[in-house]
Amino acid sequence: MTAEFDGPACRGQDQGVEMAGIIRQAALSDAEAITGVLRRSIAELCRADHKGDEELLQQWLANKTPDNVAKWLGSGSTTAWVAELDHRVVGVGMLSRPGEVLLCYVTPEVIGKGMGYQLLQCMLQAANGWGLKRVFLESTATAQNFYLCNGFEPAGEPVMSGRMWGYPMQREVAFG
Repeated sequence: MTAEFDGPACRGQDQGVEMAGIIRQAALSDAEAITGVLRRSIAELCRADHKGDEELLQQWLANKTPDNVAKWLGSGSTTAWVAELDHRVVGVGMLSRPGEVLLCYVTPEVIGKGMGYQLLQCMLQAANGWGLKRVFLESTATAQNFYLCNGFEPAGEPVMSGRMWGYPMQREVAFG
C-alpha cells in the first residue's frame, strides 16, 4: 500500500505547517532507516518518559537495532509502513495480526505534521481488512495526547513497564 498525503489531519496537534509525503509498505531494506527513526524519536521526543536518564534510555533503545527491526519486519505476524519525505524515511508504524499497534514513531522534524496520523490510518485500514473490530496499544506518556486526538480511549490503569509508565489504550476500527 502506498498513499500520498498532504498535511496534518489531527488539527489539535498540528502547528499549521503542512508537509507532503508518501506512506508505503516497509521493506526489509528499510531496517536501518527505521532504526534511526525509532532511536531519534525515543531519545529526542520521549523525554517525558525517560526523563534524560541515560541508563533508562539505553535500556529502551537496546533492541532498536537494524537486525531486530529486520526480524520484526520479516516475522510474518506484523505489517509495517514507513513515511517518507524527500526520499527519506521519517516515520514508521507497525501493527500485529491481533491488532496491537506496536510502533508509531516519527522523527522530530515532522512531529505534528500529519505523518503519524497517516501511519495510524494505514494500520486502521489493515485491521479493518483483517476483520478486527478494535486495535490496542500501550502508549508512552509522550504519545498519549496523539492517540487521544486520534480516537483512542484509556483501556485500563497505567502499568509500570521496566521503570516507565505505560498507558493501555484502544479504539474501535471504524470503517464500513
